[in-house]
Amino acid sequence: MSTLQWDGAVELHVRFEPLLANSAAASTSRRASPRAGRSAAAVGAGVIPVALASDGGGSIRIPASACGVVGLKPSAGRVPWGYVTKEPLLGWAVQFAVTRTVRDSATLLDALCGPVVGDPFGVSLPSTSFAEAARTPTGPLRVAFWCDPWTEDPADQVVCAATERTAELLESMGHVVERATSQVEWDRYLPAMANVWAATNAHTIDGIAGVLGRE
Repeated sequence: MSTLQWDGAVELHVRFEPLLANSAAASTSRRASPRAGRSAAAVGAGVIPVALASDGGGSIRIPASACGVVGLKPSAGRVPWGYVTKEPLLGWAVQFAVTRTVRDSATLLDALCGPVVGDPFGVSLPSTSFAEAARTPTGPLRVAFWCDPWTEDPADQVVCAATERTAELLESMGHVVERATSQVEWDRYLPAMANVWAATNAHTIDGIAGVLGRE
């Protein structure tokens, strides 16, 4: 947040809580990301234009998809966590934001991108700003997309329809768009991800216990 303050941003704290969290009327067929879900809902509702968020397994991207806002997960090391947090989830987790437009995300990424002192590793800065790159025509691009989930769960038809419309729009703009198939092996990926989360959580708990003088 100190980086944003240096760039002239005004910090706004807004607390959002699920009103039906303990109600019998709450739907058990839906769930939201506990942190970025609130950010995406606030931006999508027009309460605020930008909200900070973090993403280790989809916590920026999934709520952004559900709320119709822009959710970008930057490359590891692009946005520094700071010398205390350093590298959550062995580098899987990143922090950034959800915004209303690609332009806003690009401008914010310019303000937040590192590296800073204490980073375990860093990503070199681009030759031009992200905001400028967002305004610069790219020429034809090759774009691959798919609608099938990594798992065997059925695809959400609303999301599939939006993806198809986006693919058609890109193709009408002159880009080469191809339907592809995910190469992720879910049965191997899921236990690997769970092991990383479990090990990181155990390390965090041990660190807190050490600070509190507990075993």
